[in-house]
Amino acid sequence: MRRYLIGIDAVNISRAGRLGDHFVKSYFHPNEFKLAMEMTSQDRKAQYIASRFAAKEALSKAMGTGLAGMKLDEIEVRSEPSGKPVMILHGSMLESFEAKYPEGRIEISITHEDPLAIACMLIDYEEEPDGTK
Repeated sequence: MRRYLIGIDAVNISRAGRLGDHFVKSYFHPNEFKLAMEMTSQDRKAQYIASRFAAKEALSKAMGTGLAGMKLDEIEVRSEPSGKPVMILHGSMLESFEAKYPEGRIEISITHEDPLAIACMLIDYEEEPDGTK
């Protein structure tokens, strides 16, 4: 039986813009950190940080773990050439997700309109007829 879990989060863009580079380096995947540091527009950088953090928090809500159960630097949000965001899990986050949701799939949508960046997450997975994953 197909099962679905959802999570949503909103982050204040101006608040995210005040976060220091140390925060971004600590909680963002190295590829995300690199892109953030290359941005010359502070407004665009704030939107980027806010939207990526909202996506990570939305995942934690969908998984039911909260941020305490997550290694945020092992969660990467990339943009396809079309602009569509995709979430890629690395290391222990990937292992944990695959153990909890065999053959699971993550879909994400992100938007930002001042003052907020909002991310919506869907986890699509197969549950066995006896209720196990």
